[in-house]
Amino acid sequence: MKWDMIPIETIGKIEILRGKGSLKYGDDAGGGVILITTRKIQRLTGNLRFHAGNHGTWSGNMNIGKNVGRMDVA
Repeated sequence: MKWDMIPIETIGKIEILRGKGSLKYGDDAGGGVILITTRKIQRLTGNLRFHAGNHGTWSGNMNIGKNVGRMDVA
């Protein structure tokens, strides 16, 4: 899992469930489960980030989200 792909601004709640969770979450949940719940999108939102470093290195990301009926799209 690339944890940096989830923008911190969109996280509403993080739960860590220890132990076997295979009955509810599948066979790969033998050691536990990390549940990340995102916030409900109320209106068109977004952010843009860029980071620069030494030797011409840089990275950036963008996130945009909108509520469409009963579904949030980001």
